[in-house]
Amino acid sequence: MEVTRDTLRLFTTIAGGLVLVAYAYGVSRMEDATALWGGVTGSLQRFSIIFMFVAAAGYLLFWWMVLFRMDAASIADLRWPWGETDGGGAGRLLIAFSIFLIPSMLWL
Repeated sequence: MEVTRDTLRLFTTIAGGLVLVAYAYGVSRMEDATALWGGVTGSLQRFSIIFMFVAAAGYLLFWWMVLFRMDAASIADLRWPWGETDGGGAGRLLIAFSIFLIPSMLWL
């Protein structure tokens, strides 16, 4: 199966949406949602929340650049650090993204 930029966009949209739905569902079903903080309280929570948004902004900027701004040839040339370029960069992105997003849907 050839993985294209459109495939990555579709997977990003669906899997990212499912992560958000899973989080919303999990938090809404808990009796005490503050238990998810693991004892972190007050100003440390605010500090953490600020950096959650910074991380989300970085994530969105990265995927905007890769999925909308980068040319297809550059995506195809992406490689693992230990490997050679063989034109399968989009497939590598899909694998890496799947390893990150699928567990994110299920952890809560």
